[in-house]
Amino acid sequence: MDETAPDETTLCRFRQALIGAGLGDRLLEELNRQLEGRGLMFKQGTMIDATLMAAQAKPPAATASGEAGRSDLDPDANWTRQRGWSHLGYKAHVAMDQGSRLIRRARLTPAKVYESQVADELILGDEKAVYADRAYEHKERRRRLKVLGIKDRIMHRSHKHQAGLPHWQRQRNRLIAPIRAGIEHVFATLKRCYGYCRVRYFRLDRNALQLELLCLALNLRRAAVITA
Repeated sequence: MDETAPDETTLCRFRQALIGAGLGDRLLEELNRQLEGRGLMFKQGTMIDATLMAAQAKPPAATASGEAGRSDLDPDANWTRQRGWSHLGYKAHVAMDQGSRLIRRARLTPAKVYESQVADELILGDEKAVYADRAYEHKERRRRLKVLGIKDRIMHRSHKHQAGLPHWQRQRNRLIAPIRAGIEHVFATLKRCYGYCRVRYFRLDRNALQLELLCLALNLRRAAVITA
């Protein structure tokens, strides 16, 4: 503690070394292994969801055809629309342990990637149930959960050949919704306590590491609360 703090160059090189060694995900896994060894990972259920993160780069002007352009500084950032608004950036996909609210796994993708495309990477296989909103509904995913003996708690959505959801599916959604919404606490903490509303760097690999390290920090914070 009596030594001087590392300068920006040292921290940058260390971050690049972590990326080069592919250690971001492995660091979170190792922390979670230790937390599980202390009985802090309950595995009663996994809640999965995603949230948008604005790009560090300024959104470029629209092209001559009127399409939104991509950033030269951060070509990995991509566009998506939410509630009628266009967003340039990334999407943080998170799996949270029910009960402990510890983050079990996290993935960062360009914002254009749909939630359902990443869902299977967030299912660990050792949980008793999986909770998710309508965006994650997929017949094959439901079959996989059944084969694994995991309770399917993914909400239903109506399809183009349906006038609306049957009564039992609407009731099922109402029961799942408040439990599934628990993962919003993770996103709120990341944004409120860690200022994670906008990614810090250019390029996917650097920002993916940032997300992993933030999740690691959040789990340490949460573990201290659980064991207090």
